[in-house]
Amino acid sequence: MDKLLSCRWSPRISLIALPTLLLLIAGAAAHAQGVETLLIPPGVEKVIAMALENGDRVKGSISISGGPDNDINFWVIDPAGETILNLGRVGHYKDFEFQATQSGDYVLHFDNSFSISHSKAVTLTYHAERYQRVWALILGSETLLLIIGVALVVTVVIGLAAVTIRRTRKALLLPRLLALVIFPQAR
Repeated sequence: MDKLLSCRWSPRISLIALPTLLLLIAGAAAHAQGVETLLIPPGVEKVIAMALENGDRVKGSISISGGPDNDINFWVIDPAGETILNLGRVGHYKDFEFQATQSGDYVLHFDNSFSISHSKAVTLTYHAERYQRVWALILGSETLLLIIGVALVVTVVIGLAAVTIRRTRKALLLPRLLALVIFPQAR
């Protein structure tokens, strides 16, 4: 029963676990996704606004049905009013992608103003990804890199020391290894 409850520390596990944990803490991706269906009458333009943060990446597709050519004009405007993506007249189906260069509302335009008699059914499928560097926001990127670097070095030193101690059973090797890592010129 004691063997079932006991847990042995493995240096190999710590060599993988600590850097992985640090990377997970350092960055997390937030996702937003959706499907919107619009019915756009002839001679009309409809818009959808998306609130994005600087660096957000949006990937999506539009599919159009209605009229002889199943087409629509599609473009995206950033918060400053600049066109950042213009696919022009899109027929049937088209993939698109853009990245937000500033925070604010990005407006997706679906324009059927060229048609005088045919409504268009437009299906927008999108996936927006926001990468948030949680600790970088708190500490600053240089401090974060320093912390990750030190943690990796400490993890490697402890892992190597544990392997060496286990193999040779000499307890004095840990201080020697630490001294060699900290003061490499003392060899």
